[in-house]
Amino acid sequence: MVSEVNKYPKSLDWDDYLKFSNGVPAPPKCFNHHLEPPMNEFLINYKLEVTSPDNRDFVHLATVVGFTGQRLQLRLDGCDNANDFFELVDSDTISPIGTYKQKNRYFAAPLRFRKDAATYASFCRQILKNAIAAPKTCFKDPPTKPEKNMFEVGMKLEAVDIKHPSNICPATIKNVDNNMVEIHLDGWDQMNDFRCLYYSRSLFPVGWCKKTGHTLQFPGPKGLHIQH
Repeated sequence: MVSEVNKYPKSLDWDDYLKFSNGVPAPPKCFNHHLEPPMNEFLINYKLEVTSPDNRDFVHLATVVGFTGQRLQLRLDGCDNANDFFELVDSDTISPIGTYKQKNRYFAAPLRFRKDAATYASFCRQILKNAIAAPKTCFKDPPTKPEKNMFEVGMKLEAVDIKHPSNICPATIKNVDNNMVEIHLDGWDQMNDFRCLYYSRSLFPVGWCKKTGHTLQFPGPKGLHIQH
């Protein structure tokens, strides 16, 4: 039986949820992910290089401060935790220490660096003296993105909540426009809807969270609750 409530059980059963929502899971071929998620071999405090969120020509030093499943919580060295962000272990934006030299990129201070930007190079050298660099084996090959947008309106998926990026939520394809898709987070107001490229790494197939051990948030207060 289905009833409208504001609270949810401790776990979301996708099979039941798809039945009462008349939802159809987006096929795995729609997503920019490996069919089998790679193993996460990173450890807390490992150091790595990450492409700047502000300029892809720049590289910053970052530290793994947390992880859930295949998602790493990263902190740019010299910045506070308000600027933490998340990357997958098979992301093309992360790489072992020293890789930037091979890619002709620039090691530069992030915009939110709390010290004098001119001291960034010496700051990083000092930090790395006693740091543990993430082994190359931790970095997995990125997947091959789908050649075209195969999403259709109404398809179900799991998506990162861009306002609270540590969360992954059940979601629905609201609109498809060439290479863009509009995502609705189930049970939440449309103010939380967002647009992104169809090959965004923030979109996951139904069941990805369960397979990788990541918490899947429940639908918002406007959603439905299944009673058995």
